[in-house]
Amino acid sequence: MAKPTLSQIAKKLGVSTATVSLAMGDNNRVSDKMRARIMAEMKEVGYVYQRSAAGLRTSKTNTIGIIINNVYDPFFSALLGSIEQELAKNGYTAFLCNTNEDETRQNDFIRKMAEYNADGIILSPAIGTSSQKFDEILEISPPVVFVSRIL
Repeated sequence: MAKPTLSQIAKKLGVSTATVSLAMGDNNRVSDKMRARIMAEMKEVGYVYQRSAAGLRTSKTNTIGIIINNVYDPFFSALLGSIEQELAKNGYTAFLCNTNEDETRQNDFIRKMAEYNADGIILSPAIGTSSQKFDEILEISPPVVFVSRIL
């Protein structure tokens, strides 16, 4: 079964796709009554918001990659909890990578965050991370903030 689209919802309700999109963004140009109708229809048909499509338009995905080298370590576990809590308060979704001190895994995750157009990365570098190799990966990566360790 095909996923429902904004244009299908708009057509069923007799409005434009722009109206549906504005309603999803809580824009005040859409009446509360129409917004409620649109949201009810979206729920009924099982519409899932496609952040990746919106990210193409806005160049912002509200996602941050967090790269920690040992989530089992109480320090990193507490750090991760605090970071995620603050990101959530500010409307961001966190994606986690536990590198287990593996530089290859760390760099692969950074590439993935670039592929998914993440807004940034919070990184505690794996032990042995080479600054020369890392400079190459920084060229393709979202902005990076280092925590706990430096190169």
